[in-house]
Amino acid sequence: MQITTTPLDADDPAFANRVGPDNPPGFAVELTLRCYVDSLDGRGTNRYFYRAASVDGAHNRSSASLSGPPIWLPNVVPPRAPVLTKAEGGEREVRLAWASNREADLTSYRVYGTDDSVAARDRRSMSLLATVVVPAGDPGNRP
Repeated sequence: MQITTTPLDADDPAFANRVGPDNPPGFAVELTLRCYVDSLDGRGTNRYFYRAASVDGAHNRSSASLSGPPIWLPNVVPPRAPVLTKAEGGEREVRLAWASNREADLTSYRVYGTDDSVAARDRRSMSLLATVVVPAGDPGNRP
């Protein structure tokens, strides 16, 4: 789908060609090329195709390019949320206890917090307070 009718600024450094993680060693950056980096939220499980067209300030559009290689998002299932079993408040501290998750590929728990009730609605607006590493091994042996 078309993201915007406003053309991207070709002189914006955000769209300058650059070395990426999948470029071969010795890759030479071509300064006349531009790149667009997209972020996908991870909830999609389809294949995505991208095409490019040039648009000038008067919205005259070039013919679109052929589609690039497909971008495929694997079907990933997030771990279950932990079940809190106890929360105790003390002198300038809070103690949390939760039932351990039995998923085999679980690597850690992350504890977030905030003192702002509006920020508490979304984890992305809170601060990471602690990371509790889950020991490797049989999930049945976790406390």
